[in-house]
Amino acid sequence: MASQTKKKNELAVEPKPAPTKTGFKFDGWYDKATNKKFNFKTTKITKNIALYAKWIPIYTVTFVSNGGTNVAAQKVEQNKTITKVTVTKANYIFDGWYTDKAFKNKFSETSKITKNIVLYAKWMPALPEKGKEITVGDLVYKITFSHASEGTVAVSGVKKSVKKVTIPPTVKIGNITFKVTSIASKAFTKAKKLNKVEIGANITKIDSKAFYNLKKLKTITFKTLKAPKIASKAFKGTHAKCKVTVPKKMSKKEFNKLKNNCKKGKISKKTSYKKK
Repeated sequence: MASQTKKKNELAVEPKPAPTKTGFKFDGWYDKATNKKFNFKTTKITKNIALYAKWIPIYTVTFVSNGGTNVAAQKVEQNKTITKVTVTKANYIFDGWYTDKAFKNKFSETSKITKNIVLYAKWMPALPEKGKEITVGDLVYKITFSHASEGTVAVSGVKKSVKKVTIPPTVKIGNITFKVTSIASKAFTKAKKLNKVEIGANITKIDSKAFYNLKKLKTITFKTLKAPKIASKAFKGTHAKCKVTVPKKMSKKEFNKLKNNCKKGKISKKTSYKKK
């Protein structure tokens, strides 16, 4: 910038255009003696002076959306905050921006920017609502407790044409794993061809008429080590000579309890029980 020669009490002329500097914002001309911004409109020249350009660092904030919608990088002045951004990802809930890939340090949108940084989006699987029914394979599951790590479901239905069914200990719905803990009332009553069922290790309850009037259902295998509660008529009308199998590791106490519970569920009196 060229120097200026002025008579006493004249005004200096602010240089145009303003100077530029890569990575910085020009914040005006300052009088080093007073450390104040120089006012070209009102300050009269009464002596030789030197004016100094003040520069504010500009930092780059880069956003890594981790599969979410694209977010453009932002140029932010030193000690300023970022402009709030919106980011989405199908079947996920946005859990915030983090300054590290391991998601240990959460970034606050009110934080002042003092350096170039990279922010990483953290996502949590979207949770299905309690009571929602979802079909996975041959079975229909009903959400009984919606939770990202401790969710539970009940088997509430099945394809009519199935002959054999395995009720798993867990089921993955979307991106979340749920424990399969119960069998709902009348869940299997329409599957008239069903002749074999394996009941998963996490089943704790079998509701009324769950397997009602399934005359071909002859083989029932329990994978749980604890006898589930079995409601009235849960097995009423199944094959007259049902065969119930439980794990070898099931205790004698739980084995006897399961027999009694099956009887409460009106299973045939001719049913045989064994450990395998």
